[in-house]
Order: sequence, then C-alpha cells, then structure tokens
Amino acid sequence: MNHLFSGIHRTIIFSTSSAKHILLSGRLSSYCFDKYLIIKLIYYSMNIFIGNLDEKIQDNHLAEAFRDYGIVTRAKVIKDRYTGTSRGFGFIEMPNETEAINAINTLNGGKWEGKVIQVNKAYK
Repeated sequence: MNHLFSGIHRTIIFSTSSAKHILLSGRLSSYCFDKYLIIKLIYYSMNIFIGNLDEKIQDNHLAEAFRDYGIVTRAKVIKDRYTGTSRGFGFIEMPNETEAINAINTLNGGKWEGKVIQVNKAYK
C-alpha cells in the first residue's frame, strides 16, 4: 500500500483491491485510474495559540495536556532559532472544532507550571 502525504491536503494512493476495506473520515474526493484509487482528504482543523508557557514545556507536554480534551494532530512549542530555548508560546492543532473550543474555554487563564497561560484560537 502506497501513501503520499502533502500539506493540509492528504492524498493517499491505494490499489483498488485494498481500498474497499478502508474507512476514512473527513471530506473526501476520489479518482480512479487503472488499478489505483487516489483519495484526497481535506482536513479542517482548528489551530490554537498557547501563550506564557514555562521554558521547560516541550512539544510532547503540550500535546499531552490537550489530549484530555480530544485528538491532537500537531503540537509545537516555538523555539529561538539561535539558542534553541522556548520563546514561551506554542500551537496545537485539533481536527474537531467542538473539542478545540472546549479546550480553549477550559484552559484559558489556567495555571501551568506556576504561570497563567493564554489559550486562544490562532488566526493565520
């Protein structure tokens, strides 16, 4: 089974014989060429900004904290490019908007490692 992933749009290539056994979620468009089925998934996820993070917080800590509220597809603490230390903020990506809004409403203004964190929807 071949997989080809690119950006926010996920394109997956399966042989047509195995494609019928696969359950996929998300918005789906598919194209059939000879013996391959090309499936394009478009994920709509919410990006969340988390500010005033302690310098000890890493990507995995951020992901673990938000997993209590739903599925986390990406977690990233932004680091200084020269020193490699945390810049004190990060981003979370959650595919379910309801879960993301619940996380924002619950965690915004809460304390983590002794600091009051800011949690908001991130705008691109």
